[in-house]
Amino acid sequence: MEDVLRAEGITKRFPGVLAVDHVSLNLRRGEILALVGENGAGKSTLMQILGGALRPDEGKIYLEDRLVSFYSPEAAIRAGISMVFQELSLVGSLSIAENIFANRQPVGPLNNVRWGELYRETENFLGRFDLSLNPRRLVKHLSMGQQQILEILKAISTGPKVLILDEPTSPLTESESATLFDTIRKLQAQGLSVIYITHKLFEVFRIASRVVVLRDGRHVDSRKVSEVNEGDLVAMMVGRESQTLALSCGGGRSWAWPGSWVPEGPTSAGASSARNPRTQDTSTWRERS
Repeated sequence: MEDVLRAEGITKRFPGVLAVDHVSLNLRRGEILALVGENGAGKSTLMQILGGALRPDEGKIYLEDRLVSFYSPEAAIRAGISMVFQELSLVGSLSIAENIFANRQPVGPLNNVRWGELYRETENFLGRFDLSLNPRRLVKHLSMGQQQILEILKAISTGPKVLILDEPTSPLTESESATLFDTIRKLQAQGLSVIYITHKLFEVFRIASRVVVLRDGRHVDSRKVSEVNEGDLVAMMVGRESQTLALSCGGGRSWAWPGSWVPEGPTSAGASSARNPRTQDTSTWRERS
């Protein structure tokens, strides 16, 4: 499978911090690539560089084997890379149609919006994903899950080759997340390549075919999802061998997150979700003393 995006030796420094340290990665056409790492690993910084929000200090970016350089997110979008940030950019007082095609509405000779055409285009666009939303509906009346999906549809309405999603399920319920995953798979079936940032490791196995792990701003490994388990990913994220982690098997150390306790030894089948690493956000993990 050919690469649609390739980054080589990407480096980004902030005062006193080396946020991204000579990281290289590739994204194949039609692939969903998961990107994981603890807080401060460099995930969002790297993706903001690929999405044009930040300029790298070193390194090169290739889009379909063409060397590219972005000075803004708008430049990246024009080239074919769209990024959906954790903070939604939707305007609640505007309609679904107005948000999706913001600043790109069909207009007449006097620059007046052709509302009928706008609503028809929006309805056809939503239909590609089996969504039966009314294009005239105000965004403030949508659920959080619907708004997250709308944000993604807004990003792909420009026809990108690459879509970057930064923690898209953070505010969503389980059912809303399932709907989001269905939408992402439909985008993949249409040939879109996706980079999916997440702290929820179980999502890697639900949505991605390959995973890249970052630690302390560096590229640790790239693996097929079928070749790893959650313990392997955590070991790569924290820099310890998986057998030393008390996750789903016994180990010499136990790991916890605020407000909970993880017992040493195997996790029982009846353990609550509060003690199950498959349901946890790894950004809050800490090693027990």
